[in-house]
Amino acid sequence: MPPGHGPGRAAGSWPGLRRWAERSGIDRFELLTHCSFYVTGLGFSGGAVPTVTGGIAAPAAVAAVVLLLVAHGVLGGLSASRALHWAMGRRARPTAVMTATVVTAAAVLVLVLHGESGVPVESRAAGFVVAVGSVVIPVAALTVRALSPLRIAGLVAVATLVVAAASLAAGLPAVVVIVNAVSAWWIASAMVLFGRISGWMTGIMWELLDARDTRARLAVAEERLRFARDLHDVMGRNLSVLALQSELAARLTRRGATDAAADQMEAVQRIARDAQSEIRAVVRGYREADLAAELSGARSMLESAGIDCAIDTAGADGDGAAASLAPSVQTALGWVVREATTNVLRHADAAGCEIRLRVASEEAVLTVANNGVRAPGDGTGPASGAGAEAGAGAGGSGLAGLRERLTALGGTLTTRAQDATFVLTASVPRQEER
Repeated sequence: MPPGHGPGRAAGSWPGLRRWAERSGIDRFELLTHCSFYVTGLGFSGGAVPTVTGGIAAPAAVAAVVLLLVAHGVLGGLSASRALHWAMGRRARPTAVMTATVVTAAAVLVLVLHGESGVPVESRAAGFVVAVGSVVIPVAALTVRALSPLRIAGLVAVATLVVAAASLAAGLPAVVVIVNAVSAWWIASAMVLFGRISGWMTGIMWELLDARDTRARLAVAEERLRFARDLHDVMGRNLSVLALQSELAARLTRRGATDAAADQMEAVQRIARDAQSEIRAVVRGYREADLAAELSGARSMLESAGIDCAIDTAGADGDGAAASLAPSVQTALGWVVREATTNVLRHADAAGCEIRLRVASEEAVLTVANNGVRAPGDGTGPASGAGAEAGAGAGGSGLAGLRERLTALGGTLTTRAQDATFVLTASVPRQEER
């Protein structure tokens, strides 16, 4: 989906939905996982309300029991949520919250079994399931973090034994005790599986995000290494020759062979001029680029980093709009594409990027829009996402360098950030080479 046309724009008047739209995919997944923990905990606790309060007449006692059930549900969700943070290495094991969850689970189990003791056997299933779920919640929370299979099996066995022992203590028939034990084992296994999958999936997704960022940084580093390698080859070879020629000229001068020394110095001058030309060629190859090639390269680099890239040009074959521009305009816009692509990779958590080129009779307009703008002060990069002004010093790097290039051609460069979308627009008069 092109940037600026997603849910965030449609829900611009709803702050909650706008914040949801600004989240990355992994943030949404983890938030839903945390919410599912709370829904599960409150669901089990809420299901126990009719069973526990059925034989209580005093309103104050009913309110106290309901508050206990709600507290247990919230604690169950909180313990699982914090256990997920523990599994991600963000915080220490939530021992205090888990202990409180176990205590409230025991209280809820006693209340449920006591309330069911006066109900016919055939009507007890719902209450027993709630009781089992209440005890299993802390077990599931503990297994969010990767434990050994033996320890997980031990936790499931403990939950099963607790439910069976409580059923026996409540004086329930043998068949009901067996049903409770089997239900405890089944529900405990299912919730343990849910907890482990949640922790495993969240960890895998964060690892994939780190891998994507690493690949983007490697792509930028590879381009820098290519330029450094070319410059080293040119400078290393020419400087070696210059050193030898000048040394020879110095020896000839000491021997009084001034004419031969003068010839060697002329050779030094010629090599120095050739070296300057070769350095200019290297820099030109780095700073100048064909616009169509840059558009294709931007798509390849962004998609390799896991960012959807949509390119929209006016040409029927995708290259016609770029080919119709003067070489100087193509060079300037090609550099805009290159710099904007680098900024998307380095300064944004983008999921999508749209590059649009429009060529009119008098000017060419290039627009690069990406989502994933980082919030100010989050410590991950500039607040303007892909529009980082960092590094925009002399020498033509960053947005300041782009503005200098475009201004020399009579063009302009503007940026804006809106609804977690950063938009860079470059406008250059359409002109012929002079």
